[in-house]
Amino acid sequence: MSVKILSMEFVRNFIYNFLQALENIFTRYGLCKIIVFSVGMVHCLYAAVFFATGFKTMFMVNIGSMVWYSYAFYLAKTNRNKQAFMATIVEVYFHAVLASSFFGGNSLFILPLFGIYMLQFIVFKNVLTNICILFLSIVALITSFLHPATVKIDHDTLYFFIVLNAVIVSVFISFFGIIFSFQGDNIEEIRKKYYIDWLTGLNNRKYVEEKMLKDIEHLDSVAICICDIDDFKHVNDTFGHDVGDIVLKKISTLLKEESNNYRCTVARWGGEEFIIKIDNSNPAIIEHFCEALRNGISNKYIPEIKSNITITIGVSYVKSPKPYLVEKYFKASDNLLYKGKKSGKNKVVFEFYKEENVKS
Repeated sequence: MSVKILSMEFVRNFIYNFLQALENIFTRYGLCKIIVFSVGMVHCLYAAVFFATGFKTMFMVNIGSMVWYSYAFYLAKTNRNKQAFMATIVEVYFHAVLASSFFGGNSLFILPLFGIYMLQFIVFKNVLTNICILFLSIVALITSFLHPATVKIDHDTLYFFIVLNAVIVSVFISFFGIIFSFQGDNIEEIRKKYYIDWLTGLNNRKYVEEKMLKDIEHLDSVAICICDIDDFKHVNDTFGHDVGDIVLKKISTLLKEESNNYRCTVARWGGEEFIIKIDNSNPAIIEHFCEALRNGISNKYIPEIKSNITITIGVSYVKSPKPYLVEKYFKASDNLLYKGKKSGKNKVVFEFYKEENVKS
């Protein structure tokens, strides 16, 4: 597989795992508690900064803010989410106006108002409420910028406050953006892409492990087909991995086309190996399908390698599959595939199993 494909796969997996972790956190702790806790942590940072820079008044103000957020967190914990959000909004307005009046509007302590204004759309659906909050934001913004600083601060400290507030608000706006994405279908779209193999467009190994295995548990009967391209190493060694990727894509297209008329789910297990799950059909139809699939691929001329290519298929058909034996069904198909490879390749090896006699 090319470096580009591997890089895309790594980035895709990283993004999905990150969003999955966030989704788990949101599910476990609740959106309101996370937001209140996060804003409270920002005031811990502010308190440390003001203590370090010698502004004791603002240090005490932020200690008070931390106490206030303890109360807001209590409201969130007792499922009074709107009250907790309102307490958060009120405190942000108070702190933004007070700090801006203390250090001057050019210190950018007013910036958190823009971040918190995004929050209100998550909580308050009433148009009048949003208009009132917008009006208060404008008043607070004008007041803060017109009010002169009540303390003198040197240029370096002012520059530090500007950078600090810009970074904090940027992080929170990004955080709110992620929250908005969880309100829609974005995470579901990412989840779907996470289950797709970048090279072939088929379902990938993650899909097999996390979805296909579970789906089998609810079927009356199932056929698990494991397909392997014969002599694929020779293709890579002779023509190179780029041509090997082309062959994989062409075989994948054929698998999808041949499976369209059946209740099949096709996935790439890894390398040149594919898995097909056929739902609730009878053995005769499944055997016919697998033979047609093998024939269709073996009769397909591939210009890039100037020849045809063949596949071997191991098929286990199980009536009334049991959840605790699903992995054994896959192992049984793999054993049949190995048997077909050993006995000459380019063939379908089929076996009917009852759940009690599937061998591991």
